[in-house]
Amino acid sequence: MKRFLMLVLIFLSITALGQEHYLGAKAGLNLTNLAGTHSFENLQNRTGFVGGISYELKFDNHYQLEVDALFSQRGFNEELVFIDDMGEITGENELLEFSYDYVSLPVKIGYEFGQDIKLIPKVGLVPSFLLSAKLRMPEIALGGAVLDSETVDHTEYVSKFDLAGLVGLGGEYELADRFIVCPELSYTNSMTIFSNSNYFDGDKLRHYGFSLSVGLKYRL
Repeated sequence: MKRFLMLVLIFLSITALGQEHYLGAKAGLNLTNLAGTHSFENLQNRTGFVGGISYELKFDNHYQLEVDALFSQRGFNEELVFIDDMGEITGENELLEFSYDYVSLPVKIGYEFGQDIKLIPKVGLVPSFLLSAKLRMPEIALGGAVLDSETVDHTEYVSKFDLAGLVGLGGEYELADRFIVCPELSYTNSMTIFSNSNYFDGDKLRHYGFSLSVGLKYRL
C-alpha cells in the first residue's frame, strides 16, 4: 500500500508533464458478496448501484491517473431455509438482505493500448466510508408464517472505513470533439474487515465483487 501511495504522489508531483485533463460522470451496477467467513450459508450476490464523478490526468507516455468520487452499494443476501417441527426442509425460503452503502474514492493508474478504440488495464486502491448498513429480514409469527418484512439499521455497529484493492479493464471511444465514452469492468476485494467486536465478533467479513459502469468524460 505504501509503495502504491508513493507512486500516486510521484504522479501528482509531475502534473506539469500531463497533456490532457478530463472531467466526467459514470454510472453502473455492483455485483457484490461476502468473503472470509463460514458463519453464513446459502449466500447470494447483491446487485446495487454505483455512480458519481471522476477526474483524470493523462500523460504523454499513455499512462493515466484517475480519481473518482462514487456512491457505491455493496452487500450480500443469505437464503433463510425453513424447517418443520421434525427438522425437515419445508421448501419455503426467504432472504436476509444485508446492504452496505459507501462513499468510495477509487484511485487508479492505467495504461492505454490502441488508437481509435482504446483498451486500458487499471490497478488501484479504493478507500470507502460507510454511509449506512441495514438488514432486511422477514417478520415471522409464532406459528412460522411470514407476516411481512422489517429493516434493522446496523450502521452504528459496522466499521466505518474500508480499503480495497482494484483491478480493471476500461475502454475509450471518442464520440465527438472532446467528448469520450468510457465503459469499465473492475473487480475489488477488501483488504480491511467490516466486522468488529460489536458486529459478528470473531468473523472476518470482507466485501468483494464486480462493477460494470459506463461513463462520459470531457477533455478540458
